Amino acid sequence: MGLTLWSFVLNGDGAVVRVPCARFDRFYAGREALGLGLTGVACVIDVALELRDRRPVAALDFWYVRHLLRPDGRIDEEHKQQGLEDAVEAVTATVLTELAPADPKVTSIRPRLARWRTETEHRWQPTRHQLDSARDAINEAARRRLVDHDGRRLYGLPDGGGPYPPLRLR
Repeated sequence: MGLTLWSFVLNGDGAVVRVPCARFDRFYAGREALGLGLTGVACVIDVALELRDRRPVAALDFWYVRHLLRPDGRIDEEHKQQGLEDAVEAVTATVLTELAPADPKVTSIRPRLARWRTETEHRWQPTRHQLDSARDAINEAARRRLVDHDGRRLYGLPDGGGPYPPLRLR
């Protein structure tokens, strides 16, 4: 068993296209533009997959991430860095506040603001049509049904069973 992360991008025409891992890594590192008719924003769907014998058998989770692009089509490093800082602050500030609050009567707003910034500036909410396109692209790339028509993930083994409960596309 293994795990992998596949990235899909909503291209300029509104279709969901899989981007090979190596190419997405170069894009994320700021060394390459994705192209695909993107201007200003790249709406990415990251899919965590479980592998058996190097083949995907289950879609474990989905993330909808928005990356701002520079005029040359490469990722905006400042926006990416801010997103990472917001995500880390949302988690660490929550943990630190719960473990050792400065004043038990005072609640810190920092974790809430960091979560809000993460959700509003670094995430996107796909439409029903985009979810359907994503489902089709995921299943086509996997060469089997991992996500069914109503967005439930499937365990891609012949018996259809698996240890994971249904997961809805957010």
